[in-house]
Amino acid sequence: MDSRLTDYVVRAVALSLACFHIYTAVEGTFYPFVQRSIPLLLSVILVFLVHRASGQDDGKKVPFYDWVLVLLTIPVFGYIGLNSDYLQERWPLTTTFAPTWIEIVCGVVAAALLLEATRRVMGWALVITSVIALFYTYLGEYIPWGLISHRGFTLIQILDFMYLTLEGVWGVAIGVAATYIVLFIIFGAFAERAGAAEFCIEFCNALAGHTRGGPAKVAIFSSALIGSVTGSTVANVYTTGQFTIPLMKRLGYKPRVAG
Repeated sequence: MDSRLTDYVVRAVALSLACFHIYTAVEGTFYPFVQRSIPLLLSVILVFLVHRASGQDDGKKVPFYDWVLVLLTIPVFGYIGLNSDYLQERWPLTTTFAPTWIEIVCGVVAAALLLEATRRVMGWALVITSVIALFYTYLGEYIPWGLISHRGFTLIQILDFMYLTLEGVWGVAIGVAATYIVLFIIFGAFAERAGAAEFCIEFCNALAGHTRGGPAKVAIFSSALIGSVTGSTVANVYTTGQFTIPLMKRLGYKPRVAG
């Protein structure tokens, strides 16, 4: 696909994601499965369109296999949103509501897509940790130490719990992120584009930039000003941190100290 058309698709998906969160902030949230599945669906699509599998963006158009991953993402995550009422009422981990073959296939594909998207954005560490946790869930009954062993779960039970309930992929973490945190991130991005972050940094630079350890003081004061408005650590780092942290590193601060 032409790179210009891909750029339009990326912008449309990102705009749809932002509009969804702004709408739910104003009008109220949807049922949990809908509120959490749609943002994850759009976010995973963005990952596959923006982040290359090799970890390096060579500026070329999106490879065909990434478009295949995008096409797979839509049904496996969209299934959760489309069947929200059924999933709300079903009894998980029971034979009466055992996962169908469609749900099994979607669950397996969703797990693979999430792991790949996580690898592209966060690296191998979180992926390996997640895989170890899944193996522990499946093979826990074979662990000889009683303190950490358990009765074990079948693959179908793991899939049922992780994909079809609000305790796995669709748990509290994504619920908080898709309902509250993302709004602060959107506001922080708007504040940055509007010049609020730059104003705070310049204002604090005028107050403390000339003193000893000035960049660190500027970082503290500007973070305090932005934080008093957004109330979000993530938005704070996004707006002021991307300027103040590199500034401190250039002046000799260790990266962990600057961070």
